[in-house]
Amino acid sequence: MKGLLLKDIYNLSGQLKVYACFPFLTAFLAYQNEQLDMIVFGGVFLIIFIIITAYAYDEMADFDSYALTLPLTKNDLVMSKYVLALLLYAVGILLSLCLGVIMLKLFPQRFSDADLSSFTWLVVMSVFSVNILVCLMLPLMFRFGSNKARLVIMMIFLFVGCLAYGLEPYMDSLFNPVFIERYGLYILPIASVLIGLLSVNASCRIMMKKEF
Repeated sequence: MKGLLLKDIYNLSGQLKVYACFPFLTAFLAYQNEQLDMIVFGGVFLIIFIIITAYAYDEMADFDSYALTLPLTKNDLVMSKYVLALLLYAVGILLSLCLGVIMLKLFPQRFSDADLSSFTWLVVMSVFSVNILVCLMLPLMFRFGSNKARLVIMMIFLFVGCLAYGLEPYMDSLFNPVFIERYGLYILPIASVLIGLLSVNASCRIMMKKEF
């Protein structure tokens, strides 16, 4: 498992400059638009992009076929991607919080509506949300490959976006804001963990049926 993670980190290190620039770009956009939330949403998309890239590298090199000649199992290959995602979540939380604190300290006038506690709550909730997206995405990649999975994911996002836009006038009646604010911190983590367990099980089943 450690070797698989080091392999992914080594492969991704080639684009380290791009990944390093992205948080500063989102911080600049957050400053320009006076929206601290942009730091969080930028981090969400970066995590998803890195996971897709890591899988695409393995796919291009046909790494799974080679890895199975080593003392590794198909489940090891699956779990390495989920562990990579957990590491990215941890880095994303720390980086987002650090950038958020710096922006709040340096530019309190531009972010007068924001405070550290609400920003921290948003970061944590966003991580649970992105975990749900990643857990939906990984079985699709193991089943269809990175290219087809991208299209499926884009279609899902488009559908959800259109649905949210269409239901926007009815959001307050469909989703009680007070209920979400009070219980969302408990419901989302539980849903995230349950979906994660189902996702791991589905990905392992898909990999066991694949021939290399």
